[in-house]
Amino acid sequence: MESRIHRQARTSTNRPGRAVSGRLSELLRAIDRPAARAFVEEQIGPLLAYDSSNGSDLADQLERALDDLASQPLEAPSTPHPLSAGVMQALELLGADLNRPSDRLTLHLALKLHGIHSAERGGRAFPSG
Repeated sequence: MESRIHRQARTSTNRPGRAVSGRLSELLRAIDRPAARAFVEEQIGPLLAYDSSNGSDLADQLERALDDLASQPLEAPSTPHPLSAGVMQALELLGADLNRPSDRLTLHLALKLHGIHSAERGGRAFPSG
């Protein structure tokens, strides 16, 4: 029989419609809250602030684009993935480049971590400070 924690981790979502795998969800939930808050703020803080003050969803758009990129097979042609204007704006705000694997990984983790912890807080982001 599946435990409540495993069921919750398996079905947890950080954004509507996008589940985080059970083991990854468990790992992200186990990260020390202050350390998680600092990581999220350092990596995507300007983007979250922009979304908050402008009523935009650039962070969601960026996360969807990263999810799409991550789900592509390795054998996929190396043609550039078309990015929306919103994703391009998000990358510009963050000074990030999706051609750099470290940027893709860091941004994706920060967005997933932010989503999991904000879902646990009833949809509210980490409190500032």
